[in-house]
This record gives sequence, structure tokens and C-alpha cells, in this order.
Amino acid sequence: MPKLESLALPGFLLSLLFAGACASLSAPLPAPTEHVLDASAEGRNKSARKAYIEARHLAPPGVEWRVVERANGERQRLKRNELSLVAASASQWTERGSNNVTGRTHSAFPLYTANRLYVGSSLGGTWHGPLGGGTYTPIGDNLYGGGHWVVALPGGGSPDVVLAATEWGQVRVTRDDGATWQTPTGLPSLGAVRKVVVKGGGSRTVFLHGKVGSTSYVLRSTNDLVSFQTVDTSTSFEGDLWTPRNANGDLYALKKTSGIPVLARSSNDGTNWTTLGNLPAGVTGGELCGSEAGAPRFYAAFDISGAPKLYRSDDAGANWTYKLDLTDYWNVLNASVTNVNLMCWGGVELHKTTNGANNFTIQNTWGSYYSSPATKLHADIQGIDVFWTGSAEQWFISTDGGTYRSTDGLATTNNQTLSGIGISQYYSTHTSSANANHIAGGSQDQGYQRSSSAPSSGSLYGFSQLISGDYGHLCSGDGTHAYVYSTYPGFTLVARGENNPVTHQVNFPSGVNALWLPPVVADPGLPTSFFWLGTTLWRYTKSVSSNTWSGVQHSTKNFAVSGGEVLSAMAFSPINPQRAYAVTTSGRLYHSIDHGVTWTQSAGFGPGSHYFYGTALVASSTDANTAWVGGSGYQGAPVWRTIDGGLTWQSYSSGLPNTLVYCLAEHPQAPGTLFAGTETAAYRRDGAGNWTDITGNEAPVTIFWSAEALPGSKTIRFGTYGRGIWDYAIDPPSGCAFSAYGTGLGGANTLALSSSSTTVLGTQQTLVTSGGLAFVPGFLAFSLGQVSAPGLGGTVLVGPTVAATLPQFSDGTGTASFSFSLGYDPVLVGLPLNFQSALFDPSKPASYALSNGLHGNFCAP
Repeated sequence: MPKLESLALPGFLLSLLFAGACASLSAPLPAPTEHVLDASAEGRNKSARKAYIEARHLAPPGVEWRVVERANGERQRLKRNELSLVAASASQWTERGSNNVTGRTHSAFPLYTANRLYVGSSLGGTWHGPLGGGTYTPIGDNLYGGGHWVVALPGGGSPDVVLAATEWGQVRVTRDDGATWQTPTGLPSLGAVRKVVVKGGGSRTVFLHGKVGSTSYVLRSTNDLVSFQTVDTSTSFEGDLWTPRNANGDLYALKKTSGIPVLARSSNDGTNWTTLGNLPAGVTGGELCGSEAGAPRFYAAFDISGAPKLYRSDDAGANWTYKLDLTDYWNVLNASVTNVNLMCWGGVELHKTTNGANNFTIQNTWGSYYSSPATKLHADIQGIDVFWTGSAEQWFISTDGGTYRSTDGLATTNNQTLSGIGISQYYSTHTSSANANHIAGGSQDQGYQRSSSAPSSGSLYGFSQLISGDYGHLCSGDGTHAYVYSTYPGFTLVARGENNPVTHQVNFPSGVNALWLPPVVADPGLPTSFFWLGTTLWRYTKSVSSNTWSGVQHSTKNFAVSGGEVLSAMAFSPINPQRAYAVTTSGRLYHSIDHGVTWTQSAGFGPGSHYFYGTALVASSTDANTAWVGGSGYQGAPVWRTIDGGLTWQSYSSGLPNTLVYCLAEHPQAPGTLFAGTETAAYRRDGAGNWTDITGNEAPVTIFWSAEALPGSKTIRFGTYGRGIWDYAIDPPSGCAFSAYGTGLGGANTLALSSSSTTVLGTQQTLVTSGGLAFVPGFLAFSLGQVSAPGLGGTVLVGPTVAATLPQFSDGTGTASFSFSLGYDPVLVGLPLNFQSALFDPSKPASYALSNGLHGNFCAP
């Protein structure tokens, strides 16, 4: 093996280069479908949706999937921070919309002197735009988890200092308009954030209330969010904070003092506390709001015996009066600055009082949003913020349909995010093979959507809701939009018609258990038929004489082997529709050779040590015996492959982190190249290589819930759950691919070295050596230069000085795969890459077989 020699390179070049190297709408909208079922369906859907998402993240005892995904998200943040130093080049990603249908927001923070509004979304990052509405700019695409709490300190002539926090404890700060995000020092390892507030009167002091286990923390920052200092702790009590919004006043806290729940006040920003009064008996926590128009007057939702109860204090917390038991309460409430009697709380709807909590009315019924989305609140109130402009108060209400502002004490509300903010939450998309501008999208709480024409400008499509609610699993038997099938929690939706679709609702089979959003699969042999998946498999066919569908049980197989187990995905081979594959929520895999009538369980796979919940299946476009399945991989592999028609499955996850794979796609124009969407990123695998992260610094860090190969183009379309629809171009930017040199030399140079990876910074590279002996050692040599000189019994093609030699080993086919991650420093852009491979071969003059050379240049993302 050649001696390792060093080059006069930046000291960190090699460590960066081989880090992690390893061998191997203002118009009226459709009436809400929930009314078709019953008036309380919206509330039930919230809890059912949460349970559905939770179940998909199947993990073994002792493994908390949220902790795993936070670590994955943190790696994305660090990657993006480093990539921000690299000059941008041609991107393989294009955002597609929706530009005019808003998803869930959680928080708002206005900077009135700058006429700027910051908005924190659920899983679509943090944004800013003009007060009054308009086009918003994303500044949090490089953060996982959205912005459940957002605060901003004016930057003057520099960018604002912005904090974004998630409810599960992630706290990050940007000082460069989102190019990079840092973690303030002094924070404990928070598991939850309950409140972030900025003192009024132009102060830049920020307080944060968070939790670590059973301990609640009050933390303070006085240095523009560089660091936080703990100023109070309480054990086994979930408290809250409040401070005047129209002046630099005292800090109030629901906390424990000497083990007793109290309301306390601090006149020196938390250094010392004065108890104002004990809380009612049995209080274990609560949410606090106040009106400066009182002494102040406080309102609190106290948790007593596990139920929220509303109390009022007219003497700054010395005494409390019970008002009512709260229903439809989602832990958000607030009160007016100027009107002591005006306060509200949020749940499915906004509940408002104008007489000090003696009586409450609903701001507007959630169904009324659909006739006036610009002025009526959408369902599901996620946040209520009240700010002081300097002369008046303004309310901001965050909902599952965006953020609203009221400047008249909630007499009216206006949607600030009706368009221009790409935070739609999509479960599924389907693009018509008959018209590429016909894109159907199934979203969370924003209905079945459809685009009908090309973008009027730019790349963002406008969408219209055909029907409201939650829709997933969009599919079509012939690829067109003649018949598109999807499911809502209560019926199957059929959208009929390529140009002017009409919707039909088809009942689920009676008495059959299924997922909250049961999967449906279009029949590849008959576009007017579809399959419905539950504990049993059903096939629905269209009537010859009417637009109605009737279902019959297609297979006698009962897939409910264990309690609660149901079918979770199914796929037909595109080249042999008789061949089908299926997977259940317990990870049992099945295969069929008669179009799904009879099923055989795959050997050696199922529940137990794998803890696998199947979420996605895709069958090969070129081999009926090959298919891939994705799902929960928090202990075992998140992707598996069969090459024998489903008899056995093997791990196909090299390069993926422990995560949940939401979707898989193979493009027919690039057979064998596979794409996966996960909780935090999108990945690509080219044949025998490893999975590589393809998000770069352009695609958002969010859930990539669905993927589809676009007809007629080498593009994968991802539907994200929080950041809209994104297209990935399979071909890399020009000049960012490896090329072979020194081929056909003969002699000892008998190996083939190749790579389908790009040379783009921030992506993973996989080099494949083939043609060697089985199970032998070898090495991969790297240099900045090329030579053609005798050596090792053949022709050496890298040099004259070798920067590194890295060990590799061939498998049973004589193939060696080596993966590494390119570094993220701008000094690397344009530097050449030259590789040559060697594997042990005693028949060669120097006992090594050599490869051709492989050349590329570092490219900016």
C-alpha cells in the first residue's frame, strides 16, 4: 500500500472531505366535509390525527423517536450552517406551491417600526413579511420543527435578532436573516418550551419558560439572545409567565415557592420574587394571561384534577374566583391590554368574553371560514398573541389556516397569510400524465386541492380546494386525472374528470377496521376501480350506468394477526399487475401472484425485534420480482428490498439514519434509482450505492411525506408536511458529475471505478469498484492531480503526491463501495478530485489489481 503523504492543503481539508467516510385565497371555499359526517368531527379528527402520526413512529421500548428525530434535525442545522458559507450554484430543487392555500401557524411577532411581521409555522419554518399581508420570506428552512414560539428584536441597520422555539424544547437564534441558526448558551436540555415573552416598553430582555423532566425553568436573556440565565425552578408544576406589553414592567409567574403553587412577582427580572397569593387548592399547573387595564387583572386556566378550569383575579393574584370549566381548550389564552373584560381562549374555535369571563361567545363557527377565508377564522386555534403598537393593541390569532390580525378588539379579523407563504401540509400529491399542470394535492385540514394551469409567474402553482378536510393516498389507475382516488377519515373521495373534476364520496366497508386515513390503491388494470385497505382488502368498481361505486371483499385473507394490525401499504408491479406486495402496521410483508386475491407471508420478517411499521411500497419498473418497502426504522432498517418476488426481504438502508421513511419512489426513466422521504430530509440511492442526503441547502428541513415520479421528465415531486410541494431534478447541475479517465489500459488495471453521485458540496459521494476478487482488502487513493506512471505493477493515475489512502473491502461479488461526505468550506469549491482504486489480487505483478481514474471538481450547492 502506498505511503500516505500530506499536501500543502488547508489543515481541515482532509478531515472535512472524509468526515463520516465508511466502507460499504380570498374567494369562497367549498363547504366543509365534516358537516357531511357530524358537527363534532373536527374535534375528533385532531386527536385521531395525532394518534395516527404517533403510531407510524413505531419504536422499541426505551427509544423515544422524537429524541432521535431531533438529533437528525440538529445534524441538518449544522450542515446548513456550513453550507451557507458556500456560494450558491444551480439547484436541483424547485418549489412548486401552494402559493395561495395556507397551512398551520403557531405564533406571530410584529416589529411595528419596520412594518414587519414574523410568523412561526408548524413544520414549515419561520417567515417574515409586511404587516397587512403580502409575500413572505422563509428564514427557517434550515431548522427542523417549525416555530411554535417566535420573538424578534429590532436590528436597526442590521438583520433582526430572531428566536424560534419548538414546543418540544429546541431553541435557536439567527442574526443573519436565517442564513444560519445558533443555540444560545446557558440553556438546560429542554424537553418543552411553554412560553417566550419580551418585556414591553422597548426592552430587549427576553424570558423563556421551559421544562426538563418534571422541573420547570424560568430563564432570562439580557444580551440579545446570546445566552440565557436560570432565574427560577419549580418541581412537578407546569407554570407560566406574563409581563406588561405596553411598558417595561414587572414579571409575573405561576410557580412554586417552598413547594406551594403561587402567583409571584419580580421587580428585577427574576432575581428576586414576591409571593402575591396562593393558587386554588389542587392546582398542578396552568396558563396565565393578564390585562394591564386592571391591577392588573389576571385570567388563568388552572389544571385541577386533570381538567382545565378558568379563574379570574381582580387584585393582581391575591385572590382567585372560579368562573367555569373549560371545554374545547388547547392551552392557549390571552387578554386585552386596554379592555379589562376582554379575553379569549382557543380550541377548535376561538371563545371570547367581553364581560370578564361571565359569558363566552364563539368568534365565528369554524365552518363559516369556507365562505369568507379572508375574514373568518379557520378551525384549530394554535396561538393567541396580543401586542402594543405604541398607541393601540393588536391581536394575532394563529390557526390551521394561517395567522389573522385584529385591530379593533376582535370585532373583526383579517387573514394576514392568505397567500404568499408556502406552509401547506400535504399528505399526498398526484400529477396527471395527460396534463402536467394538473396537480392534485391532499392536505391536512385544507382539503383536496388542484391546480389547473401553469404558474402565472415564477414556479409556484396556485391551487383551489375542491372539498375541505384531510385527504391522503392520492392515486390513479392510468396516471391521468380521469379518476383520482383518495381517502378522508370517513369516506373515499373520487375526483372524476381531467379538466373540470366532479367529486363523489364512497362509503368505507361497514365494520372493517382501518387506519385513520385508510390507504387506497388504484387498480392498474381498470382505471374505474380501486382497492381499499383495512384488516381485509376490498375492491370497488364503478357502475356501468351511474357514477357510483360498490365494494366487495377482494381477498379472504384477514391481515389482523395482532391486535389493531391493518394493511398500511400495497403496490402492484407495473410490468406484471398480477404481482402485488403488501405490508401491515406490524411490519408483516406479503406477496401475491393473482392480483391480490391470495396472499403469502414473506419469510423471516414481521413484528418483534424489527419494530417496523410499513408506510410505503414501490415495485420495480423493470423487474416484477423486485420491490422496496419503507417504514419506521428506530431500531432496525427503515428500508428493505426483495429481489425474489417477496419470498425474502433484506435491509436496503445503508446511508440512512434511524428514522421514519414516509415515502419511496423510483423513476421509470432512471430505473434502479430510488428516492425516499423521511422526517427531516429527502434521500437518493443509485443502485448498489448508499443512500445520500439530497436536500443540500435549498430544500426545507421538514417531513417529506409523499413522492411521485413525474410523467415524461426525470423529476421527483415531493409533498411535504409543512412546506408545500417541491420538485427534485434527477440530473445534477452541469459539470458536477464524476468522469472516468485512464480506461482500457489492461495489465494490472482491470478494475472499474465509477460513481453516479454528484460532486456537489453537502451531499454524500459513493464510489463503486467492480471486477475484483471476492472478500479481499484494498484501498482507495485520492489526490488533487493526475498522472500516468508505472507503479504497483500497473499504471498509477493519481499523484504525483497522494493525499490519502483509505481502506476498502470487496464483497462476495468482488465489488467494493466507499462512501464519504464532502466538506462544507467555500475553499473547496473548484478543487479537483481524483481517485484510483486497488484490490488485493495475487495474480497481479504487485499483488494488486488497479482501476481506471475517476475525476470530478467540487461544486457549490
